[in-house]
Amino acid sequence: MRKPDWNHAPEWAKWAGQDADSNWYFYELKPLLDNKEGDWYMGDKKGRMGQVEYTLLAYPILEKRP
Repeated sequence: MRKPDWNHAPEWAKWAGQDADSNWYFYELKPLLDNKEGDWYMGDKKGRMGQVEYTLLAYPILEKRP
């Protein structure tokens, strides 16, 4: 199992989330979870997000930057 290394996260990233497809993303603002799809999304928020090249088990995970 692997997850993103916060040492390599963009400075603006405050959250890391893995969606149901095993894709990780960094988020500037806390994302919302789409319970039907198992994906994180920004809703009406204007924060940044960026995909990470790590995978883990396929279920939604969200963690705050330490």
